[in-house]
Order: sequence, then structure tokens, then C-alpha cells
Amino acid sequence: NEEGKQGIALSDKTVSLECKYDEIKNVTANNAYVVKQNGKWQIIDKDNSINIETGFEDVTEMSNKYIIVKNKNKYGVIDTKGAEVIKSEYDALSYSFGEYFVAKKDNKYGIINSTGETKLDFTYDSLKYRKDADLFVGEVGENEPKIIDKEFTERLTGIKDFERTHLVWLVLFWKLKIYRRPECE
Repeated sequence: NEEGKQGIALSDKTVSLECKYDEIKNVTANNAYVVKQNGKWQIIDKDNSINIETGFEDVTEMSNKYIIVKNKNKYGVIDTKGAEVIKSEYDALSYSFGEYFVAKKDNKYGIINSTGETKLDFTYDSLKYRKDADLFVGEVGENEPKIIDKEFTERLTGIKDFERTHLVWLVLFWKLKIYRRPECE
């Protein structure tokens, strides 16, 4: 609007959020929004009711159950009521699936669960969950991808000098072989 405030209108021109916020982040889940009002980040619902207004400096990601927050340049997780789930002690944090998160600590990546328990050691230079392939791709050193399954076991290692497009095809073929039903063999 003229005052520089933001809101959200749907395609049918109905107002989802009043035009009264300093900023609205593109982070939503369960009809909740991350908004900044009077210099303070809040999580509100579609009725403009404040759900959570303390305990974080920023919000980077939301799921139906978890909210990844930033405090003093460290990342952690709160639940949808604002209770701390994982202490803000990670350099980076992203949701992968179920109760699991890819975390960065001391310049290395690993996987933790919702209680903060390490499920995959912090030994990777990069680590990403590939939702499209339903697995993790990690790297140790330059151009040495490792395919990691949802049980956190390295299934395919030592791939060198592969372009990323070749890696995606390799993953697809690997998944077909791994998940083939015994009666089909």
C-alpha cells in the first residue's frame, strides 16, 4: 500500500492477510505465515492471530510440525506452539523428511533427528536431501558424491568426474535396482 505495508490477496481478490505488515516471508505451512510487524518477526495464522512471537530472530523453513528458526546466527527448531525442539546450535539446518534434518556444525554436514541425536556423522562437505529421488547426496572432497539412503547408509560411493545430470540418472537406476520387489527378479 501507500505506507509500504504488505498483505496477501488471493487470486479471487479475497484478502488472506490484512495489509499492515512491514514484511511477509515466503515461508508458510498449515495456513500460517511469517510476518514482520514493528521490527519483530511473528508467526500468525490466516485470521491474523499471533501464534508465536518470541524465541527467534528469523524463520527459514516451516513444515506441518516443525519451524526452523535462527537465533544469534545459529539455527534450531521449534514446534508449532513455540516450544524448543532442537537447540539453536547449528550453522545451517534444513528439513528433510519425517523427524530428520540436515545440519551443519563446525563446517561439516550430518543428519540429526528431532531430539538432536546424530543419525549420520558430521563428515560431509555438502549434504542435501533429494526429495525427487527420496535419498541424500553427500560429498566429501571435490566431486565425490555419495548416495545415502533413508536409513543413513552410504549405498553408492566413489563416483568421480560425473556431471550432475549423470548423477541424477545414476540415482534413478540405483533406486530401481534397490527397491525392486523379490518376486520381479
